[in-house]
Amino acid sequence: MIKIHHLNHSRSTRVIWLMEELNEPYEIVQHMRDPNTFRSPQTLERVHPLGKAPVIEDGPLMLAESGAISNYCTSRRDQPCFLCLSIFSACSPADSPMV
Repeated sequence: MIKIHHLNHSRSTRVIWLMEELNEPYEIVQHMRDPNTFRSPQTLERVHPLGKAPVIEDGPLMLAESGAISNYCTSRRDQPCFLCLSIFSACSPADSPMV
């Protein structure tokens, strides 16, 4: 089961949403920002050197950045889902305005 290190007011909400849409089991490790400084807690700095979220753990694998996590979570499925196909077709280099 994937463990999501979630920090309030961060992009880790995207990973939780994705796991719900994929109907995949997950566990949340909640980290709370300091209300005065808005900095991440030291508990998250033990997971990510810069105290950034999201970070997932899947067995020995630790992965950061919401885009990389999304690619990893969708690519590990046995069968593609509508959501996965939508994500990847939207990211086609031929359709990119940057090309």
